[in-house]
Amino acid sequence: MLLLAASASGLAQPVENGKQLTISDGLTPTEIVMRAVDVANHSREEEHDLLYEFSEETISEQFDTAGHLSEREITLSKVYPLAGALYREVIAKNGQPLTEKELERERHRKDEAHNRRKRGEQEKENHRIRFDRELVDRYHIKLLEEQRVGGRPVYTVWFEPKSNSLPVRHRMDYALNKSHGLILIDKKTFQVARVEFELIEPVRLWWGILGRLHTVKGLIERKPLADGIWVGQGLDFSMNIRIFFKVINTRRRTKFVDYQPVK
Repeated sequence: MLLLAASASGLAQPVENGKQLTISDGLTPTEIVMRAVDVANHSREEEHDLLYEFSEETISEQFDTAGHLSEREITLSKVYPLAGALYREVIAKNGQPLTEKELERERHRKDEAHNRRKRGEQEKENHRIRFDRELVDRYHIKLLEEQRVGGRPVYTVWFEPKSNSLPVRHRMDYALNKSHGLILIDKKTFQVARVEFELIEPVRLWWGILGRLHTVKGLIERKPLADGIWVGQGLDFSMNIRIFFKVINTRRRTKFVDYQPVK
């Protein structure tokens, strides 16, 4: 029996003297993850994310230093392909339709995005996590016991940074290089079904001059549709950060629903 310990965030962690699996179905942990990377690359190449349009509901919350809720906003968006990439169009806030001023702002934002994409300008990726070999190479990988997600068996992989001097190419790398967590990989398709991660230790921003990232916790969930295409199901991301003398404590939860094939 594999021994696991719960961290502060609830992530299961391998106990030092516990039994870890070194191979499953004839595959090593690294081979399992690399197969998942190949599947993700294939989905990007085939542009599977452009096959559907869907609705996105995001709950954004801010908390004071005592942990009490100070601000909450619910945003409803329609997500659909626009000039070769997905575009999020906000259609309601806090259960109310947009005002005329907000509608005009959305139309302007959409026109700008369309023109920018037509010119071939790259989208900013500072806050995106790209699941590829470069990302995987940052981590030690351990195989834990099999679990089930949505009734489907999955490989359970624990990851943690290889060193304290990993490369930083985007702002998100400051957090990724100091994070550990779990990747749950569907055994049949090698699609990533779930990712859970948390910051191991605080991260200084600009050598501490700008501030400090105290905590980050995240959950990414995915599911298969009837045609076998895997899509996003939900995100849950929380962060506590100090910028100069201001402490920001936020949580952002997103659900993706009502997937419809693009006509």
